[in-house]
Amino acid sequence: MSFKSEILREAMMLYQDQHGKTVGDGLGTCVYQQRRDPILVCPRCKRAVMSFIDIIDGKPFSIYRCKEHGDVVAIWSEVVNAY
Repeated sequence: MSFKSEILREAMMLYQDQHGKTVGDGLGTCVYQQRRDPILVCPRCKRAVMSFIDIIDGKPFSIYRCKEHGDVVAIWSEVVNAY
């Protein structure tokens, strides 16, 4: 039994070195990738938005525009669609 555990531990350490981080120890270990940096996207289609800064009454005002949906309230997301 210790032989299988040793192989599993070595495989997890190798995967950790190549891909990211590991959490836990033993059979319940889960392996995951590094998180992506969140960017501003359209809340409807999750495509990246263009950012404009306009000055209204002497104060800067950010405007986010989606190619498909026009002016939107952008959200931060790690999921970005390319279509």
